[in-house]
Amino acid sequence: MEDEKQRKVKVNDIRMCQPVGFRSKEEQQIIFVQLTESFEHNEKNVYFYRPNNVSLCMNISKKESEKAKKIYKQLVEPKLSIEDTKSIEFKEEETSTLYDYFEHIHTSLIFIYTAVEAFANLAIPNTFEYEKVNNKGIKEICNKENIERWMPTSEKLIEILPMVLKTTSPKDTDYWSKFKKLEGMRNDLIHQKTISDMKVFIQFLDKEIFELIGSGFKLLTFFCKESSDNPFFPMGFGKRDIIINDVETFDDIFELIEEGSNRA
Repeated sequence: MEDEKQRKVKVNDIRMCQPVGFRSKEEQQIIFVQLTESFEHNEKNVYFYRPNNVSLCMNISKKESEKAKKIYKQLVEPKLSIEDTKSIEFKEEETSTLYDYFEHIHTSLIFIYTAVEAFANLAIPNTFEYEKVNNKGIKEICNKENIERWMPTSEKLIEILPMVLKTTSPKDTDYWSKFKKLEGMRNDLIHQKTISDMKVFIQFLDKEIFELIGSGFKLLTFFCKESSDNPFFPMGFGKRDIIINDVETFDDIFELIEEGSNRA
């Protein structure tokens, strides 16, 4: 059997799903494979490595946040830092850049929250059940589907995930209150009561917005570092423990679908 010591497994892009390991008793080898997706298009088979949805959402948020920071430093911060004036105006020729800033923040905020929400749902096992007593004193049992649909993301993070992942609760961290603000802003954006309500966009001009977005990244880091062996979690948070599945022979689980040389 191959050396059982720790080894490094190279991946081309951390947005990929985590590799899966298989150890064959017959071949006396360990191999690592990447999950792939395939579909037919114009009578041709198309293949690509399966992405991790949480990683994609995080990366979108990060890119948009970086774009927003550049505009903030070049336009917004200098405006708001002007002293000895009772009014600050964004001129007509600055409007397009300001709107670009709003779009970048809007996108970054939505996608980091989506990443946290997707992560929370992903972490809950399919067979998990959660018991709680409602306001009427009646005990309720919620399955995974009910938790995903009806429980707020913030409640999942402090009530469900610590139980499932056997971690501490993030509620006492210094960024939890910022995530709660982030969640409130996300809800205001998604469930706008009137198109004329500009409250959330005014909040975008506060420099704290970048800390609120950052709280989502900190929460994901918190859980990923405390639980390093879940194969469905995103990569990029330090060392990951890849689970090795034991099989009698590779022929039991692998089947040749198409010769590699036929792929473009």
